[in-house]
Amino acid sequence: MQLERTRYTYSNTVYSFDVASSTWTRRECSGREPRERSDHSALFMAPQHLLIFGGRGRNGQVFRDFFALSLELWHWTQLDTSVTPYERYWHGWCIAFDTEQPWQQEPSIFLFGGKSDTLVYSDLHQLQTSRLKRLLADEEEHERKYTRSEDGETTAQRQLERKVSDAARVLVRQRPPAWFVPNTVGKPPSARFGMQVVALENEQLTVVGGWRITKNKADKPRKSLSLDVHILDLTTLVWSTPRLSTLMTAQPYVPSERLLFECFYVHQTLVLFGGHTYASNGETESFTACEDASTVLYKLDVSRMIWRRQKFPVAVDDAAEDVITLPLAHSHCSNNAVLSNGRSFSCSSETDSVQLQLTAFDIRAQLMRHV
Repeated sequence: MQLERTRYTYSNTVYSFDVASSTWTRRECSGREPRERSDHSALFMAPQHLLIFGGRGRNGQVFRDFFALSLELWHWTQLDTSVTPYERYWHGWCIAFDTEQPWQQEPSIFLFGGKSDTLVYSDLHQLQTSRLKRLLADEEEHERKYTRSEDGETTAQRQLERKVSDAARVLVRQRPPAWFVPNTVGKPPSARFGMQVVALENEQLTVVGGWRITKNKADKPRKSLSLDVHILDLTTLVWSTPRLSTLMTAQPYVPSERLLFECFYVHQTLVLFGGHTYASNGETESFTACEDASTVLYKLDVSRMIWRRQKFPVAVDDAAEDVITLPLAHSHCSNNAVLSNGRSFSCSSETDSVQLQLTAFDIRAQLMRHV
């Protein structure tokens, strides 16, 4: 099979979108910013930080660095952590226990899977957030107090205070946040990339879909697979693979295997659309949008493990304004959060365009509109 080389765009520019005014703003950030990259993962950690891990850059670079961006000060902090996961891209992660419920477990980041240029991973890593938040709070206080002085004060007392602050920061950084591999039991998900990792209620997380490694010979076509779902109980650390109801196993209702798809979770329902198939000969890689990527939305009732689907019309240029269509399929990683009002957003673009299309998604009403 002849594969065309996929074109990638690498950037470290930061934009924010104001929901109330529907306006984009390019942010000028201070601190040590990440190098230009693509296919990294981004995750919001309440109350005000955006976390960045991994990705790939120019000249075949694959990263394992870890950054936090303060959304109040627009200041980057590179995080030095012990036992950092190997370099990778197209991985998935989420924050679990990050609610107001009185969980016994400390809020933690869970990172799973992904790939480098030579390896595909099936490992799970955990990072508890309390020490990470303390480190970032200390960094912000230092940035706010000593770097952003409005009056340019340089008195001896001020310099002494800064030296004391710097010494305290050194002590904090001597005990960096530590990644570790939780001791799980059961059958974990196989090695894969481009999946979604989602925190569920009831102290669980799920690994949804992704592109799995098969042992097909080069001259044989890849066997068609269904999108799979794996659940990890975060209390017992037991993996399970739930089965669909025997009354609802009609194949057309189960999504096919795919990667780099959109996935939202709300009210015990996973909402999924978009996605691509993948092919590689070791030197070049190719993406093909799934046949139903822009016409079918899938919904998984997590409480009963039943898939349902909702069809949408094909997007055309002269469609009426009241015709609701799904966003274009796009080959980049997404970490999708649902706002408190039940709305979420999807960014997509055409293959030959550098302009983003932002789509608002009202999950409660199951409506979409282009912003």
